[in-house]
Amino acid sequence: MATEIQEKVASGQAENIVVNLTDSSIAPTVLGDQLAKFPIPGLKRVIIIDKTGVSTAINFTGN
Repeated sequence: MATEIQEKVASGQAENIVVNLTDSSIAPTVLGDQLAKFPIPGLKRVIIIDKTGVSTAINFTGN
């Protein structure tokens, strides 16, 4: 998942990403932790939608 986000940011396609996890086995906290541990240069914000449809925004600074 992080690789796809990195490709979109690196190509200049987007600096804000929406990730829909409603049909995924990935937990939002796992994705958020991975992105915090391995920052993607140029990534400003990720909005994660969980299995119940609740969205959570994670803002990144200094990238």
